[in-house]
Amino acid sequence: RIPTSRSSCRLPAPSLSYLILKRPRKSHKTAMRFRPSEPVRRNPVVHLSADGNDHEGPSSLRHRGCRAIDVLITFLLLFAGAFGVFLVDRTVKLRETIKWDGDGARGVEPNWNIDGPNGKKTLVTHAFAYSKDRKFVATDRYFVNIDGEIKIAVVGDGNIPLEFYNGPKIVKAKFECKMGENTARAHIVNMRGHKGNMKEHYDNKKKYPFSTNGDNFKTMIIYCELPAEPSKQRHQPLILQGKGFELEISTPFVRTDKAVALNHMHIPKVGRIRPAEEYSSVMCLCPMYGIKGSRWLAEYIEYHKAAGISHIHVYSYDDPNTGALRSVLDEYQGSQAFMTLHDWTHKTSQGFTQGHTYEHAKWSAMTDCLLRTRGVADFVLFNDIDEVVFSNSAGRNGKSSGLIGPALRECHRQHIKSSSTKLGCSYNSHTITSVFTKLSPAELEEEKASNGLLLERYSWEEKKPLCPYNCRNGCNPPTGKKCRKFHYGRQKYMMYTGDVSIPPLVPWTHAPWRDYDLADSGVYILPDELIHVRHYQGHWYQNGNMLNTVKETPSPLPKPLMDQVRTKLSESVGLKRALELYPGKNGVDWIEPQIRDPVYHHRIGDAEKERGKGMDRYTCTAKEAQTQEKRIEKRFKEWWSHSACPDQVWMDSFAELMRLPEVSPDENTPIQVLDIGCNKGYTSSDFMDILSPVSGFNAKTNHRALNDVARDMKTKFNRSCGACGDCLKKPGNDRERSERVDIHCFEPSPATFDVLNRMNAKLTPEVKSGGKAKWHIYNKGLHKTSGILAWHQACNTVGDELCKIVSEDTPNSIKVEVTTVDEFVSSHIPKGPIHMLKVDAEGLDPDVLKGATKVLTEKRAIMVMFEYNPGLRQKKPPYGMWGTSPGLTKLLDVTQWLDKLSYDCYLDSRVDGPKGINAPPLYRITGDCIRRDPHVPGWSNVICASRKYSKVAERLMELAKLVNG
Repeated sequence: RIPTSRSSCRLPAPSLSYLILKRPRKSHKTAMRFRPSEPVRRNPVVHLSADGNDHEGPSSLRHRGCRAIDVLITFLLLFAGAFGVFLVDRTVKLRETIKWDGDGARGVEPNWNIDGPNGKKTLVTHAFAYSKDRKFVATDRYFVNIDGEIKIAVVGDGNIPLEFYNGPKIVKAKFECKMGENTARAHIVNMRGHKGNMKEHYDNKKKYPFSTNGDNFKTMIIYCELPAEPSKQRHQPLILQGKGFELEISTPFVRTDKAVALNHMHIPKVGRIRPAEEYSSVMCLCPMYGIKGSRWLAEYIEYHKAAGISHIHVYSYDDPNTGALRSVLDEYQGSQAFMTLHDWTHKTSQGFTQGHTYEHAKWSAMTDCLLRTRGVADFVLFNDIDEVVFSNSAGRNGKSSGLIGPALRECHRQHIKSSSTKLGCSYNSHTITSVFTKLSPAELEEEKASNGLLLERYSWEEKKPLCPYNCRNGCNPPTGKKCRKFHYGRQKYMMYTGDVSIPPLVPWTHAPWRDYDLADSGVYILPDELIHVRHYQGHWYQNGNMLNTVKETPSPLPKPLMDQVRTKLSESVGLKRALELYPGKNGVDWIEPQIRDPVYHHRIGDAEKERGKGMDRYTCTAKEAQTQEKRIEKRFKEWWSHSACPDQVWMDSFAELMRLPEVSPDENTPIQVLDIGCNKGYTSSDFMDILSPVSGFNAKTNHRALNDVARDMKTKFNRSCGACGDCLKKPGNDRERSERVDIHCFEPSPATFDVLNRMNAKLTPEVKSGGKAKWHIYNKGLHKTSGILAWHQACNTVGDELCKIVSEDTPNSIKVEVTTVDEFVSSHIPKGPIHMLKVDAEGLDPDVLKGATKVLTEKRAIMVMFEYNPGLRQKKPPYGMWGTSPGLTKLLDVTQWLDKLSYDCYLDSRVDGPKGINAPPLYRITGDCIRRDPHVPGWSNVICASRKYSKVAERLMELAKLVNG
């Protein structure tokens, strides 16, 4: 310690002590600098941090004997001569031993991560300087670059002397800034509310002084018109002072812009549209709390790193030095740091970052992160730990890459296009509903065995985002100018930080401003397929008991990114150790999973996909869906048979596909076909002719047998050739094929059942195939439950295609036994796949499929075919059966439900028509490729394939080439 006097002590210009202290050493960048003409009123006692910088602070020591010291050092140098350099070294080393000694103040760390022992990073510790009345806290002081001019700024929160006027839409500071001998005015930038910077948003009469949830905004940026000297290594304390108010900040300035450049980032080139991969981005992970296990955090960080995030600022409310946090965060801090870790704990902030301060002082953290990012990266994104950024943009191979670069590029393009009026981009938030499903022990074991990730387990989201409880003014869907669309869908946003000519603002949670009209004009809304947020905390669904009714749609994260995450977690010694020490629960720690219906148990997506067998789900863009819908409408108007009597081109490769190793590993296992609604037997004959033509059972022989039976019974059957001229189909060319096949024919009509048995006796497919091809016929109906149901009297008419369920008291009705697909398969086909599940139940098709839930959930059915006949719900009984099944009233209800079970569905059609217009044989429905029920003039067949069997699913996809004209 150097004794000083309270009076001024001026060092003479030629003073050697001044020259010694002024002279910088190459090995120490931070030699103390005094100006000879500047009176030193307070001793700038410092401590050296790991960055090698000396940081000033107040001291109770008084400067005494300056002249004596100067004379002493001069005498020593003159006397020792050759020992001059030695004394300089001793002077600097003396400074290195000086510690903080200022009026009880605590030591601080630098505000950017600095290399510490063993290459690890130290924590960022903020100032958290309080006013004397403890009603205002300053997070830090900053040098802010605004269009090349350096400004002094403070980020703070709480009650501070100010006044509102002009509406009141303008805020005025009623205090001054002081630093050293300089005093200057202060200016305030606070959060804009939905009516401007209104006084109502800054209520200083409430007992709690800081920002709270709702419309109590007290986070602000304070600008001081003081001379900024960022080149100096140390600065005097900054004091904010007004009537009854005083606050002092002595910690170092946060140097933004070019002061800190991360190794893998660059200063953006403003105004030039660049390739997508050249854009850099910083994610601000808002105050993080409630993390007990390491699994979710490790996957979260690694996923965003793989997706293209350049750097993450983590504001940790939980103690980052202990437990699971430390075990994971150590992995991302080093000389090439991907992460900046901020100590945002309750203890360090002296109580500011508590739960009552809106989500642990989120707005202060967001503002701090914004200031640190300006000029360092192109964009800043604001996220919570339960929000994952998802981009569905296509890579070069046409599949989703998951990289956020295209979204950043589009946002930058809109910024330039708008002449810099668009300060950022907004995008929607979708709730992940599958996060609430409590998995069974068997499912958890399957996930573990397949090296599954939590991010893969939670792969289903809400189909149509519902407004949360705070969504007002009829925003479901958003309509009109008054709709608060930044609450609809729980919107998020990014801001363009590459242009430092744009002054920083205090960001709100869902948009840059709480003023909705201003937000409309200031951000560009990006489409969901380009980018959106996956939200893992939809408490409005959980609290409202809506989880079992909300419509879900699969939304798996891109496989390339998942593979990168899986590889990193398996190869990193540190992360493997972290997962062993702190595994946490089998899920997201702060969400309590619920026991839900088995249909919601998606496990880790498709387990077969992990084995490399599953096909990725394809999602159509809005333009593709619109184009296809217009083409379907035009096509089906050309001729009714385009939908009702398809060419069934997919059947040409059916036999080969059913014998693939992934479909039928054992060639001795029969190919199983369930023909539900057998009627005159033409569907059975089609499959028999394809699979085992040696049986002699085809459309022509079926027609011949039917006519023979009619002659035997001395009657005539209606439409004996089938509604679509089925009897005219030519037999297949490969007459020698002889597969093992079992076709199970279900017919509820007693009269038709009798005819089918007579036909089977004449056809004898089993005899002709040497016992390989069997046609099993059952006088049963299929439904969603088992029992005895009353059927319309038309069921007693041979070949009638309108056999319907009626009420028990209907005159002349007949009683027919019904069962479910699940019960039949369990008793007759307990093992192996169901190669084709065909349903033609005249409007009861959704009910029959409901009765096959177990078979479909287990993906035992490789292909599914059913009839869609919307006209049947328009007429009186015995018609009107389609669309009466609860929850499955429309075609898209059925296909979306099948989509959840990993089935892709298509409308079957004809390839050409009377106008000679060629068209694809299939139109894709799944993946939002058809967004409303199509108008079908007659009826239409829908063909589906399980994505589990990639070759089969890919074949249908090939036949459904999207139409562009």
